[in-house]
Amino acid sequence: MENMKKIGLFLIAAMAVFAFISCNDSDNDYYTGSTLITVVPVENSNYYFRQDNGKTVYPSINLVSGYEIPKEEQRAIIYYSLLDSQQEGYDHNIKLFGIENILTKNVVLVDSQNELDEIGDDRINVNRVWVGDGYINIIFEFPFNPTSKPHYINVIQNNVDKSTPNQKDYITLELRHNAYGDTKGYSYQGIAAFNINDIINSSYKGIYLRVKNTSGNIIFQKIELEEGYK
Repeated sequence: MENMKKIGLFLIAAMAVFAFISCNDSDNDYYTGSTLITVVPVENSNYYFRQDNGKTVYPSINLVSGYEIPKEEQRAIIYYSLLDSQQEGYDHNIKLFGIENILTKNVVLVDSQNELDEIGDDRINVNRVWVGDGYINIIFEFPFNPTSKPHYINVIQNNVDKSTPNQKDYITLELRHNAYGDTKGYSYQGIAAFNINDIINSSYKGIYLRVKNTSGNIIFQKIELEEGYK
């Protein structure tokens, strides 16, 4: 399927900083903070960032070269130092040291059994999940053999199998993993973001997420929407 993109093969080693906090220092030769953020492309081959709370960030000192600016919004991890000086029109001004795109996709609407079979339903653990800036963000883990075929991961809205019980005021989604028979190997951890703006609105309290964990059990998680979700 066209919207089944390959997982970016990277490990998230010590990515514990998701809040936008840092020391103010434009003279640093190294970054003092890191965060997950949305890259927003603008005219003249430029871009800025948007936080999960909607505040905007501009890299007035940009040490990143060769970054391919996305044609549409993209989730990424940035490495930065917060600057004292203000940038007109933006909430924060930073010195940018590095940027790493993460897997960013739309939610897949599944309307046929063939599509559901192709998506797969292999085991996967969710280590952390939250909603921010119109995305459901998932830190996941599964067994992986480096010599195997690339795995695929999706969040779907299942219009075929209605066995998942509905929860009042919550939209039901499913985290799906296709391992293509690769069920053994080392523990691979990754992060992905799925755009939910087209399927959710302020009438929902949150997301009811179905997951088949690495023990083979079907579990459900409730993820509350951030306050003021548009």
